[in-house]
This record gives sequence, C-alpha cells and structure tokens, in this order.
Amino acid sequence: GAAKGAESAAEDAGKVVESGTDSWNMVEGGGTINGREYSQHAMERMAPDTPQVRAELSRRAEKSATQRGLKVGTQEYYEYCKKYVDPRNIPPSVIEDAISSTKGIPGNRPDTFIHETADVKIVINSAGKVITVIPK
Repeated sequence: GAAKGAESAAEDAGKVVESGTDSWNMVEGGGTINGREYSQHAMERMAPDTPQVRAELSRRAEKSATQRGLKVGTQEYYEYCKKYVDPRNIPPSVIEDAISSTKGIPGNRPDTFIHETADVKIVINSAGKVITVIPK
C-alpha cells in the first residue's frame, strides 16, 4: 500500500544521500531509512544543504506559517520561515553510529532520549524513532 511505498522511497532517499548525490526525498510525515523511523522534522534537518532542498523547505515553511495563522509580510512570518529552512547535511550513517555507540540519556521531554557524540546530538523516543538531529 501507500505506507510501503513511502517506506521504500525513504529507504531509497537514505541510499541516495549515502552515495553522495544531491538528491534527497524528504517524505511528508516522515519515513523509514534502513529500518529506523524518522520524523518529518528529523528528515528535514538531516537533508543536504542544496538549492533544491532549500526550495522544498521554503515551500513547506510558507504553507506551515499560513496554517498557523501567520500573515505574509510580517516579522513573525519571516522569522518562522527563516527558522524552518535549516538543512544540516547529516547522513543516516552518522545517526546510526551515534545511537549504537553511545548510551541514551533521558531527554528534556517525556519519552525522549539523547545520544551525543563529538559531532552530533540525536533525540529519539522509546520506540527508537528519530525526533531531531543537531550538529555540534
């Protein structure tokens, strides 16, 4: 079904990024890469910093800002969109390494755990779903 299609698309996206091309499939609603679930937010943050990715994130930011009732042309709208467009170029292999090589510590929200290396901070939930990724 559709879920399986989205899952394989996300897995393909992970493979594409790992091979170093500038294509990245940020599935709306999140996806699965190499058997691990990722939130939409995490996939948007992991994305490579390319013009194509920035264009897609800008489109999503404008849609999200409007849905939140922010008005085009206002400072709030501008700040929201600027903050939303933040691709950090962190491949799935770096995330998997951080999770497998460090002990998770409780996060600042219920049901979240932080895995930290010298390079990244990964926030996951108790099911292992990646919530966000933060470069250091």
